[in-house]
Amino acid sequence: MTMKRWRKEFAVLSLQLKTGDYMTIGEDVVVQQGHDVVICSIAMYTEVRAWNRENIENYREVYLKVTHETLYRRDQKKLYSSKAKNVVGVDLPWDEPGHSSIVIQNDGQEMPEEIVDRLFRFFGLE
Repeated sequence: MTMKRWRKEFAVLSLQLKTGDYMTIGEDVVVQQGHDVVICSIAMYTEVRAWNRENIENYREVYLKVTHETLYRRDQKKLYSSKAKNVVGVDLPWDEPGHSSIVIQNDGQEMPEEIVDRLFRFFGLE
């Protein structure tokens, strides 16, 4: 599958999921058609990630890691600059992933397309 086609299909799937229309494209149907399913999962707990590894076939965990400086600079929701309380990674603990398939340091040195290309190569999806 070419990168352009993958991006188009991923964008359609992503759009359907964001509109809440995910029931019409159920993951099992998408997987049966031979598509990879990408899910953004903010799983704060080691137990959740362990469950994913044990129960999702071909599960691949990508950890997009950023420095605290980058986190504060990108603060779109003003969670960090407002000194809000009960913020994960600031005053609430979290379990940093320790067994990810790949760790991507995402502080802006690479364009998103470069990261996608790197993931394609890493997972043998070219």
